[in-house]
Amino acid sequence: MASPPATPPRGLHPLNLGDIIDNGRYLLTRKLASGPSSTVWLATREWSSSFKMTQRYATNKLSIAPEYVTVKIMDADVSKTSTELAMLKHLSSVAGREPVFLHIPRLLEHFELESPNSTHQCLVFGVMSTTAASLVKDLLVEKLTVIPVDLRPGEELPVEELPKNQPKITFPAAAPPPDTITPISLRALELLLTLPISTIIDIWSLGCLVYEFLTGEALFTVTVYGDDRKSQDRADNYLLDHIYGISSELPNFIRKAWPRYSKWSYAEPNHLLPKQEGHYRQDDPCMHESLETRFARAKHPGIDDNQAAAICQLIRKMLAYDPAERPTAEELLKCPWFGTAAIDIE
Repeated sequence: MASPPATPPRGLHPLNLGDIIDNGRYLLTRKLASGPSSTVWLATREWSSSFKMTQRYATNKLSIAPEYVTVKIMDADVSKTSTELAMLKHLSSVAGREPVFLHIPRLLEHFELESPNSTHQCLVFGVMSTTAASLVKDLLVEKLTVIPVDLRPGEELPVEELPKNQPKITFPAAAPPPDTITPISLRALELLLTLPISTIIDIWSLGCLVYEFLTGEALFTVTVYGDDRKSQDRADNYLLDHIYGISSELPNFIRKAWPRYSKWSYAEPNHLLPKQEGHYRQDDPCMHESLETRFARAKHPGIDDNQAAAICQLIRKMLAYDPAERPTAEELLKCPWFGTAAIDIE
């Protein structure tokens, strides 16, 4: 007698290829993704009805093309606390007829599924894809003042082209402002210096991600070695040093907002030297290089010099010290590079 399939860890539903769920409505045909909080499946919708219709017309050598959907099945514990369904309903309720709203992920329906691990929330979408460029092109995020709080490279899948009306992203960890959760290396100056923040902090984070996507390395690398205030302050200090090293001299309003600035001094080449922390670490030459120098060294070989110059200019705009000087997502869309960028990766 065959043993039943092992229950996946972390409360995920123990599903298998070929399973039929929701009272025969969905046939799981392929697992698209699996993460700590959910699994995503390609499925045939209304499978029972399609199967019967196919059988009926089989003698006439006719076939019925199945309707494919993606089914996201949440972890049992996450299902109890997830805000994704509420966020998707909110987006749907305010969506208009502008072309940009075509990029909203269309929630077809939702249902609950029982398993040995409890009850799982299930979300059904049309088949969709995503691109790195969608982080900028998704103007819907700004229009609805919804911040994707898990903005990071691992969440995006680059592809060559995508239809203009293709939904781009989902919002599993989105939240309305003012709540912000940003990876340490992507934090804008406003977060470091506890200045007033707005959705424009995402432009800073996006500038860091553009660099990382095109070079394979993080623009700023900072480690926090403890959860106490001193460890956090030390990490913030060195992140500010990184920022200064690839950019330019810190303006007066940054110096005034940085409470520990008096403990640091300008040094050559391109970094700040902590006055009271002994010797400065010299084993990381990247900290002493300008943005252009680093990008030229680390960029993909398919990026030519003209493209590199345009990309660095774009990143510098997105990393402007003054938030008011950073371009909005709408302004970024008008940048020629986003419309003409083509990198030969063969």
